[in-house]
Amino acid sequence: MDARSEPTPFDQRLFFIFIVTFATMTVFEFAGHYVYLYPPEWRSNLITSLFTSGLAVIIAYFPLKAYYDMNTQLLSEVVRRHGVEMELREQKEHLKKTNKKLTMLSTITRHDIKNTLTGLVGFLQLVKNEAPDNPSLNEHLNKVMECSETIEQQIAFTRDYEEL
Repeated sequence: MDARSEPTPFDQRLFFIFIVTFATMTVFEFAGHYVYLYPPEWRSNLITSLFTSGLAVIIAYFPLKAYYDMNTQLLSEVVRRHGVEMELREQKEHLKKTNKKLTMLSTITRHDIKNTLTGLVGFLQLVKNEAPDNPSLNEHLNKVMECSETIEQQIAFTRDYEEL
């Protein structure tokens, strides 16, 4: 968006009023020196009021132009910020949905792994009970049981970490 502003009809009218006032004041003062239609003190008061109104128009015109320029810049900044805020809200909602889906996936996966691990530990216990005489087999079964306990601890850690 272009930050420059074009003169508005209001600006143009103010400038026109200024030109008319200034021209009237100049003509009246010039004519007043040669044609004494009015007493000098009245003529002086009229010139002063015309001059004051001309200054008021000058003072009103130039700050309004700067005001319009500043408002145009502010408007473009507000529009830009509004767009950024809307984009951030959309991204935040998208992240919330994604996080919720990931949490659900993690919970289901962890639950399925624990169920499978429970079955594995149960079958290992059955095998251990059926072959109590074989020390080599018992040693291997104990190692597998330790591995399954380690897996269970790691799964519990992932649950605790997720809750943080």
